[in-house]
Amino acid sequence: MMLQPVDPSGLNLSGLNHLDLDPLLLEFATYWKGLPKKGLVPDRVDFLPTDIPHLLPHLTIHELLSTDFIQLRLVGTAIENVYGQNMTGKNYLDFIPPSGRVQTSKAIHLSCEHPVAMVFHTKSTTKKGTLLERQSIAFPMRSGEGPPRLIYFCTITTNPRPYADQQREQLVINDVSISFIDIGAGIPDIGTPTIGIPISHN
Repeated sequence: MMLQPVDPSGLNLSGLNHLDLDPLLLEFATYWKGLPKKGLVPDRVDFLPTDIPHLLPHLTIHELLSTDFIQLRLVGTAIENVYGQNMTGKNYLDFIPPSGRVQTSKAIHLSCEHPVAMVFHTKSTTKKGTLLERQSIAFPMRSGEGPPRLIYFCTITTNPRPYADQQREQLVINDVSISFIDIGAGIPDIGTPTIGIPISHN
């Protein structure tokens, strides 16, 4: 996937058009772009939930605690309802089978380290066995002084499917595709702007 160049001021919203994103995700991108920034990344104190109340059920805040622990600090009600479980406070990587954890963690950490935005396409199976295809856009966020360590995701379900035969103990993310989006620092030098993480599990 080729990503269009952006203007020096940061995220070029027109460059997202070819990704066929849901309008809610584009609205969140527009809001993030308008926030004041330090080193290309805004601070969470400038993020005002009252500005986008209709998006709050679709938001998730990830905090980078370590390469092995990405804490879900807040999970919107629309996300928890469709997944059928309480996810707040849990390790996001626990929902990724072992074969995909390292790559997923590296990609998410790049969002804050580079910094860069991301578009996720995921296929998941809920506890009840519902098969979900979901689309997310994610942006780094500061929390006071120091390097960014928060990532704000906006997520919608694009293709819910009937129940599968097998129920599970918790949500399992079966497949992840991550596209990096330039916010002014360029695309990470990983050879491709898109990471496909096929995840297999028994």
